[in-house]
Amino acid sequence: MATLKIGTAYGQEPDVDCASGGCDSNIHESQVEVSKDGIVSYHKYPGRAILDGGWNCRILLPNGKPWDTDDALIWSPQHSITWEKPPQADPEWSDEMEEMYRSRESWLGPLLFWPNGKPRIPTLEPAHAERLATGRGVLWEWGEQHAVDSLITRESPYWPQKSTQRTQLQVALVVRRDTGTFACPGGMLPRHHPLGPVGQAKTEFLEEAGKRLTQMERRALKRHMEQQYSCLGTFLSDDPRSTGEAWIATKVLHWHLPRTLSDDMELEPMDDEDVISAFWADFENGYVYCTPEIHQRYPHLRVGEQLPLFASHNHFIRVLRNSTLLPVPPVMPNREDSLSMLALVFVLISVMFLYLGWI
Repeated sequence: MATLKIGTAYGQEPDVDCASGGCDSNIHESQVEVSKDGIVSYHKYPGRAILDGGWNCRILLPNGKPWDTDDALIWSPQHSITWEKPPQADPEWSDEMEEMYRSRESWLGPLLFWPNGKPRIPTLEPAHAERLATGRGVLWEWGEQHAVDSLITRESPYWPQKSTQRTQLQVALVVRRDTGTFACPGGMLPRHHPLGPVGQAKTEFLEEAGKRLTQMERRALKRHMEQQYSCLGTFLSDDPRSTGEAWIATKVLHWHLPRTLSDDMELEPMDDEDVISAFWADFENGYVYCTPEIHQRYPHLRVGEQLPLFASHNHFIRVLRNSTLLPVPPVMPNREDSLSMLALVFVLISVMFLYLGWI
């Protein structure tokens, strides 16, 4: 794991701890989004970590008044953003917090600590982890927090067609709102979540890609996801939000959908989700490729071009090759085998004709 380049969202800033609440001024207009429902999302670190509705973000005008469309038609550098500590976030680090953390479950191995008592990543050498920012960054918990990522595949409805170069399999991908990058569906798994990884994965997929599903399709998908899945492993996520004292461990789960369920399944996220679009991407030999549907939405990507994915998701896609749920491709005999088979058939027919006295 020493080759991971995690925790790149914060540059050289020391002790970043957004989860205790805060306020920023002199921010650029491009760092702020306001949904049609008035929910403020703030790209605190442009292009990377985002503070969304869970942080209760608010825009304050230069006169100190709260955001109002009549007063804020023109963005000003003096606008400021405030956010509160998320209700479910850990308290600030203390002896009590350290004692609480020691009782938590780790997916990556035994708990390890820095000399200051704060947690450190079990699977990274200290020399590597020391180069990461300190504090919680934009994560809600100290140390290891858990996530689930879903690899959902189907047999392509376009395969096999001689007129196309499509792959046999496709995998569901979403486009993240915070970074604009392609990723596998999934999300954070709150501690002591009653649904567990499988239930959370099901919920996240329906929210991030299931807007167009009918009620019948949703019920069929839920039944399938509850019964037939494979865990491909637990990994330290190569996530730009990670710091030396807060990181993400993720379980990667795989489902392969039957054609009766997936052939007509169109993917689209629910409104105001953390993703902005969802697609079926072509999948082959551990890589995903741009389809005509993706090219239509993102013209800068060429059809057949390999898609770069967020964080460790490229690795997850490569691991997908080993899933026992993938259909076994038909074995096509090579030319030598075909010739041998023809010769054997000829010999058998000749023997039969001799036996019958026809030759």
